[in-house]
Amino acid sequence: MVKRGIIEGIKLVNDGATITCKACEQAKVTHREIWKEHEAPLTDMLGVEVHSDVWGPSPIPSLGRRRYYVTFTNDYSCHTWLTTMCMKDETLAAYKAYAAWLSTQHGVNDEAARVMKSADWNTVRE
Repeated sequence: MVKRGIIEGIKLVNDGATITCKACEQAKVTHREIWKEHEAPLTDMLGVEVHSDVWGPSPIPSLGRRRYYVTFTNDYSCHTWLTTMCMKDETLAAYKAYAAWLSTQHGVNDEAARVMKSADWNTVRE
């Protein structure tokens, strides 16, 4: 719009310099490569394999003062359940709520569910 003369009073400077924000730098520090292919075949039943991930602390809390979140992704349906948390130690309670939802809504018993544990998940288990 500036180049076409629609907006006046702004001068574009293209000196080749890039600007990187602090959040972008922090995200790159903890970035791990994501597998492009699933190594094992997908499960054939809901709740058999669930992948989890805990993220946080966020440098800026949400309006509810939550700084962490945990996701549970079902391997069969790819349905993802996300729960926000104030503290990381709420992860087990979040998993229990997810397992209860699987049980009441889909008839999946907790013994059949196998959670793929991330490093953060291992630190908060009972």
